[in-house]
Amino acid sequence: MQLSTSKKSKDGLKYDTDFSGFVNLVGHAHNKAADLKEGDKIKIGDFEVTNSYNKEKKVTYTNVAVFEYEIPGATTSKNDPPVSNHVTGDNEEDPDSLPF
Repeated sequence: MQLSTSKKSKDGLKYDTDFSGFVNLVGHAHNKAADLKEGDKIKIGDFEVTNSYNKEKKVTYTNVAVFEYEIPGATTSKNDPPVSNHVTGDNEEDPDSLPF
């Protein structure tokens, strides 16, 4: 899936693109993607970003995996799992809830 993110410019009159590239939708996010149409906006929940460097080409690649997202304003189905940020009450990651 191709994704782009943007934020308002400093003058507040336009939006500047922060990232544009391909992302991997994993697990539940992959299953929900069939309902997405070009131009849909999503709010990303759980995700992972990694970088790899190709020494021969001298290029750094950014890899993004999205595990959960929601569509702003959409109602959730009772079959949809709750969105989690994988943080317990004491601010430590819960290893049982990590996607990897």
